[in-house]
Amino acid sequence: MILGDMDATGILFRNLLENAVLHGSSAQAVSVIITQDHKVLICNDCEHLPSEILRDMEKPFVRGKTDAEGSGLGMAIARQIAQQLHADMVVSSPIPGTDRGVLVTVRLQVS
Repeated sequence: MILGDMDATGILFRNLLENAVLHGSSAQAVSVIITQDHKVLICNDCEHLPSEILRDMEKPFVRGKTDAEGSGLGMAIARQIAQQLHADMVVSSPIPGTDRGVLVTVRLQVS
């Protein structure tokens, strides 16, 4: 069982999945992995993101180079909810072992 508000948890994962789909390659599926140690890994295929974009993408109204619609709030909201749930959230690019993609890892608090 996850500790915390289930509605907030749903919003967290909806935002992360929407971002992965909107900003990933349409040729590759978004991957979601749930591990035994309570982590949820969400991966998408795209060009790797430079560290300055990774650093800023969680700020409200900040958007990377994209033609996708949106206000630039999804990652900021996801980060805020993760903090409220006392969950660890790490965004990395490229995906370890590759030269592409974005990996978001969320480690949830469980009972």
